[in-house]
Amino acid sequence: MGETRNMFDPRVWYDHANQRWVTCAVDKKVENGELDLMIKVSKTSSPSLAASNWYPYEVPISVETGETIDFPTLGSDTNGYYISVQIKSGSAPQINKGYRIQALKKPEVLGPGYTPPSLLTVTAAELDTWAIQPAFSYETSPTGGYAWFVAKAGTRKIYYRRLQWNGSTPDWVGTWTPLSDTSYLDYYDVPQDDSFSVPQSGGSVDIGATGSRLMTAVIRNGYLWTCHHVGLDGTDGDYDGGTPDRSAAQWFKLAVQSGGLTYTTHGRIYDASTSNPYSYYFPSLNVDNNGRVVFGFSGSKTAEHVGGFFTGRTSTGTMMNRPVLVQAGRAPTTLDRWGDYSATTMDPTDDSFWTAQEYAIWDLDIPAFFRWGTWITRIKSSQ
Repeated sequence: MGETRNMFDPRVWYDHANQRWVTCAVDKKVENGELDLMIKVSKTSSPSLAASNWYPYEVPISVETGETIDFPTLGSDTNGYYISVQIKSGSAPQINKGYRIQALKKPEVLGPGYTPPSLLTVTAAELDTWAIQPAFSYETSPTGGYAWFVAKAGTRKIYYRRLQWNGSTPDWVGTWTPLSDTSYLDYYDVPQDDSFSVPQSGGSVDIGATGSRLMTAVIRNGYLWTCHHVGLDGTDGDYDGGTPDRSAAQWFKLAVQSGGLTYTTHGRIYDASTSNPYSYYFPSLNVDNNGRVVFGFSGSKTAEHVGGFFTGRTSTGTMMNRPVLVQAGRAPTTLDRWGDYSATTMDPTDDSFWTAQEYAIWDLDIPAFFRWGTWITRIKSSQ
């Protein structure tokens, strides 16, 4: 009799440099509760789903009794692929127990017979965060040869750490370091619990179950871009200490230097309306070779269901006037948390963007907990 597996939290990226697909997901064996990180790398640029078209890597993740693994994140550069997975307590209230990092060396991982190196460990004492994001880098010669990892940790600060290959062995360089500039800290840090929600037509949406964790990280032309959702109180785009009344998508542009990341600028995508404002949440982003950025995210307000949105920033720093609704929500969502998924990618054949965003659907044939859809939009920029 074969094993029964419960696969969840998938991640998929296309590696432009090597023209391969890389995927990962948490794999829980139902019979014995064993936990693995399942990673697959395609053998070609356009594989079918047949197992023979992929190099599989099943990575056991050892945890203590009462612990589980969650929320894998995925990054890539010219030297390797990088997957971070969280260790946490399995029962409420959930407690962060640290991270395991799997690094896969190129070009070895792109062929048969490769054995992944040992997992790297990040303890909760080193970094108190609920997501570590390995960066997806387009650079052909990464600064210092480093792979970069970022996270929002502690009291709202953005931290980074570097990884460097010593032959076929990945090694950390330095410790987790916060950005020295603190001008971006005037935001409400959504706590990692169920205490923060935003309006939707017919109720509210819980976006606090994931907190203000970073959602994506991309390096292009010497800058690392990352984003997350945050809370605001009022129309000025800052949090001044009152009761948060809307959420915003906050983004960062950080200069990549051999000694670390340096703050350059940040911004917030928010609705400045004095009444019934949109809340925007679960953002992702990507950057083209000209420095144009597309942001995709979910949004809702008192009179509207959860829909999918995007907006953009030109290479000169000008933002679009307002976000574009690409797919309206069709019903109130009854999820006890909105989804973790938002992805914005570059087309490998031209300068277009693709963004995949969730929206609320209504289908009585689907259990209430799963009533959400995914809308995929292609975006071309001329500026």
